[in-house]
Amino acid sequence: MIEQKLNKTVNYNLNTFVSMVKYAVEELGLSYGYLARVLGVERATIYYWVKGLHKPSYTTAAKCYMAILDLIEANTYRPPEASDFSLNHMGPPDNMFSFKASDDPFMRKVLGLLTLYDGLLGINNKVLLDTAAYYVRSYIEENRIKRSEAGMLALAALKVSMLRFGYDRTISHLIEDPEVFKKFFVELSLKYLSGLREVM
Repeated sequence: MIEQKLNKTVNYNLNTFVSMVKYAVEELGLSYGYLARVLGVERATIYYWVKGLHKPSYTTAAKCYMAILDLIEANTYRPPEASDFSLNHMGPPDNMFSFKASDDPFMRKVLGLLTLYDGLLGINNKVLLDTAAYYVRSYIEENRIKRSEAGMLALAALKVSMLRFGYDRTISHLIEDPEVFKKFFVELSLKYLSGLREVM
């Protein structure tokens, strides 16, 4: 039973890692060669992962995980312009998802992951995404979060926002750490969803 649960968790990790590599190639336009150099693997390996011909080993995915996260963050973050104190993402100037000049790298990382998950799930609702970003900002202001928990906080906030707006998307394949996700999900649900029943 424990081995079965571990295998499921490992598969989620591998699937999420492969999804991030595909996102870097297909959405950010990064080349196989560039990704291979950054991740320390062969160019053909990146091709096989993106095309779904092979999955990386758990060891390789674990070794490259933070590198791909940092790469996505570096390629999606734009520094604030001198004329503006926030970057708005095609929305009102003070929306919650804006990268603000005062945001630290951790906040930018969580918001970047929120965008990544939003894209992977095919959600195209600005209000839903801004609401999830509001949950993230409020939670980080009130609590201390480990860097390793950034992804699960972003995913939990997105799931709670999806429930609030009636979006039905399966996220189980993106949950890397079920315990951490559950902790964030329960806390955010209790705070932002009134009359919560069984939502998992």
